[in-house]
Amino acid sequence: MNKEQIAYNFARFDTDTGGFITGSFLTGSAYLTSVHYIPEISPFCAIASIGSLSVAVFKYLKSRLIHNRIKNEELDSINEAEEVIISDSIGLEHLLERTKEKNKKEWGTVFNANYNDKLITISEILDSSEAERNGFIIERAIDFITVNIRKLAIEGYNGVQHFHTGYLNFMESFNYKISINDRSVGNPDWIQLLTFNINDQPEIIAYNRTNTYIPYYGNKSHLIRADDAMILEYLKK
Repeated sequence: MNKEQIAYNFARFDTDTGGFITGSFLTGSAYLTSVHYIPEISPFCAIASIGSLSVAVFKYLKSRLIHNRIKNEELDSINEAEEVIISDSIGLEHLLERTKEKNKKEWGTVFNANYNDKLITISEILDSSEAERNGFIIERAIDFITVNIRKLAIEGYNGVQHFHTGYLNFMESFNYKISINDRSVGNPDWIQLLTFNINDQPEIIAYNRTNTYIPYYGNKSHLIRADDAMILEYLKK
C-alpha cells in the first residue's frame, strides 16, 4: 500500500467523523509541544486547544446531522448517474492549466450540466477569472470559496468547480474523499468538479450529493462513479 492509499484510508475515517480526528490531533499536538518547548505560553495554547477542539466537536455533530438528512432523502436520477463527460475541451484545459499554478487561495468557476439517464455531460465552462469578475465567485480564501448560488440560477448555470490548495504531500489523496460538509455546500443536487494537484500533476474529479467520479483510465474528460475500493485501486498508479 503506497502513501496515497494510506492517506486516503485515513481520510475515509476522518471525513466520516467530520474532521474530528484531525482536529483532535492538531490541537493536542499544539498543547503538548508548547508544554515541552515553551512552557510560558502553554496556558494560552491550552485555551486555544480547547477552543479548537470544541469547534471540531461542533463540526462532527453538524456532519452527522447532514449525513442523516442526506441518507434519509429520496435519491433521484441525478445522484445515480454512472458517468460524467466533460465535453468542453478548452474549458477543461483551462481548469487543469490553472490548477498547475498551485495558487495559495482557492478559486472556482461555473458551468452547465446536462443530465440524461445515467450520464452527465458538462459544457460551457466559464473562464475562472471571468467567473470572479461576473460575481459568481464572491470570496476566495486558502481553504474555501464563496459562490453566489442565486446568481448562478438566474444566469442559467447549474454546476460549480473549485480548486483545493496544496496539502502536505502525504495528504494529497485526501481530496478524493469528499466530505459531508462539501457535499452540502450550494445545491447538493448539482454535479460539482474539484481540481487539485497530486504528485505535481493536476487532477480533476466530480461529485454530487452521494457519489464521487474519477478519471476513467486516466482520461480526465471521462469520469466514472467510484466507490472506496475503486479509488484505492486508482491510487496505485
